[in-house]
Amino acid sequence: MIFPASSFYSFYRPSECELRIYLRAHHEKESDPSEFEKLIKELGLRHEREHLASFPEFEDLRDGSFDERIERTFTAVTKGVPVIYQGVLHAKFPGTSDTIVGIPDFMIKDGESYRIRDSKLARHADERRHPEILRQLELYG
Repeated sequence: MIFPASSFYSFYRPSECELRIYLRAHHEKESDPSEFEKLIKELGLRHEREHLASFPEFEDLRDGSFDERIERTFTAVTKGVPVIYQGVLHAKFPGTSDTIVGIPDFMIKDGESYRIRDSKLARHADERRHPEILRQLELYG
């Protein structure tokens, strides 16, 4: 089983629901997104693209298969690329086929390591407002 960091969003939004994560993991058909959901997604993507444009140098890892993106992320980190956009982080649980996956918006070089930065429309992220953002960032760590 693959557990993506986006599962936290699935759990918390629009309301807490463990079943939603299960159904998505089993590829059950979902209802089409509402016009409001489409608008929010488009605004979020626009915000992310504007943030990406603020970096003079970056490597864009959006394209390619999942495995290719994992390899390209490793290569970009090894080369010390200043900003990695949509890199793929993953960890396998020993003795299982279970994998945790994180795709942070930005990995920004900071000394010998990288800082994770996700571009969100939300102005606040705390336990009361958007706990899914906190869980997602914790998973990346």
